[in-house]
Amino acid sequence: MDGNIAGKVKLPPLGQIGMVVKDLDKVMEFYSSTFGIGPWVTREGDSEARAGEQTYRYKTKAAFAQLGPVVLELFQLTEGRSPVHSDFLDKGREGVHHLGFYMSEAEKEQIVADLAGIGITVAQSAEIRGRGSNAFLDTEKIGGLFFELIAATPQPVLQTPKPAGKVTLPPSLQIGLVVKDLDKVVGFYSSAFGIGPWTTREGGGETKVGDQVYAFKNKVTFARLGPVMLELFEVTEGRSPVHAVFLDKGREGVHHLGFYMSEEEKARMTADLVKGGIAFIQGRDTEHGSYAFFDTEKPGGMFFELIGRYTL
Repeated sequence: MDGNIAGKVKLPPLGQIGMVVKDLDKVMEFYSSTFGIGPWVTREGDSEARAGEQTYRYKTKAAFAQLGPVVLELFQLTEGRSPVHSDFLDKGREGVHHLGFYMSEAEKEQIVADLAGIGITVAQSAEIRGRGSNAFLDTEKIGGLFFELIAATPQPVLQTPKPAGKVTLPPSLQIGLVVKDLDKVVGFYSSAFGIGPWTTREGGGETKVGDQVYAFKNKVTFARLGPVMLELFEVTEGRSPVHAVFLDKGREGVHHLGFYMSEEEKARMTADLVKGGIAFIQGRDTEHGSYAFFDTEKPGGMFFELIGRYTL
């Protein structure tokens, strides 16, 4: 698909990847010691949000760190209920909950009004401790991901000192979603948010996990989302174990963060991670590049992927 996509609204560049986790300190320590993510800015406090006609009060802990071109947010509910986050946790989920876009209050209100005209409503809104406001759009039913409009300046983050991880990740970033109906999600993201153009491929192959070989076919598509690459991945036949971890639970949404690098860097990082006790679980070579997934899903609900010599 070529050319510009005419969406109902035009989003500013992606500014934040927001994760909901059960134990923020555990995830923060794992990401720092493994991938050198940090330093982190943390805050705790009381919050109040509106969902429909009801007001909810709750306590939170949050941490922020730079991850390539965007800010990574870890969010933990410590007391009370925030519907847009609690519903996520009630489903037994952790991981990437939303993508956040920074803008002015006027821009936020205009986008909310424009999207309401095509039936996309606000799932929850709140004031951000005197800094501004936010609105979570009700986009999770298609693709498993919320979009957050943030009428505030970005949370300041520290650049140094960097923690000493087992590896240092490069800044070139991919956000990878596993979806059940790729064409439906592409249509929604294009028509609502103007995301695109998309580059789509279909293929298949075999991958080995332990001593077992799995064959599957897939459809995958890519589009730029500001400073990062967005990937949608659908298994069309067979079984890909690393993706089935999501699909077997009826889940869709952000499955992994991927980092582009040379084959030499990928081989070196793979060796360093395995030596440091982070298991390699699935990967293979394709005509367009290679990939390696690591066993990082248990703390925080998200896989990390190293991507070698990739070409679109």
